[in-house]
Amino acid sequence: MEREYRPENIVISIAGRINEKLLAVIEEAFSHHKRGERKTCDSAPALIQPKHLIRKKAVEQAHLCLGFQGVPLVEDNIYASVLYNHLLGGGMSSRLFQEIREQKALAYSVYSYHTSYQDTGLLTVYAGTATHR
Repeated sequence: MEREYRPENIVISIAGRINEKLLAVIEEAFSHHKRGERKTCDSAPALIQPKHLIRKKAVEQAHLCLGFQGVPLVEDNIYASVLYNHLLGGGMSSRLFQEIREQKALAYSVYSYHTSYQDTGLLTVYAGTATHR
């Protein structure tokens, strides 16, 4: 808690009617936190290790997530990764949506998303379908 929850790592966002009383309450609540130097990770986490988790239940829908190593925020190709993800599964005109849902009708929902952190990233492909496929 002391290492991560520090003023330099916290963002307080307020929308709407902002007044001096509200700012005083926030100042009071957070003034006891000690300031320090912003910490960075020493090394990236280990690469994703393949794992399979299968649960069999009597349900009407099946959900599938495939995870792949992604691109960290600090990489030069982060913007190319964002663009690639959008083309792959970022909307109704994406390759996944058009091929899997519209043309082949294999899933009622299919998309991809990229999650980036300072030291690692994750590309995930999701599909929801009927269990009888």
